Amino acid sequence: MSIFNQKINRSIDNYKEDLMPKNGKKHILLIETIVDSEYKQKQEYMSKINNFLDFMQENNYEIIDIKLNICNERSVSGYVYETMIIYK
Repeated sequence: MSIFNQKINRSIDNYKEDLMPKNGKKHILLIETIVDSEYKQKQEYMSKINNFLDFMQENNYEIIDIKLNICNERSVSGYVYETMIIYK
């Protein structure tokens, strides 16, 4: 597995350590995950993103915007989902 795939397949919960301290400034967090075309896996991904957003809000982060980009190019294992969270 390449370094790129290791980074993409990182657990969503591991992104908690990447959150910047609350300092009143805007920050961006990009979560990248490979998701296949099965409905169940898409729903699981969205559930994990929602749980992560719940975690952020419970810890007093202000969510400013959320963007989802599904890369058109299919990787070996599925499509790359990029979720960008802008927060304070």
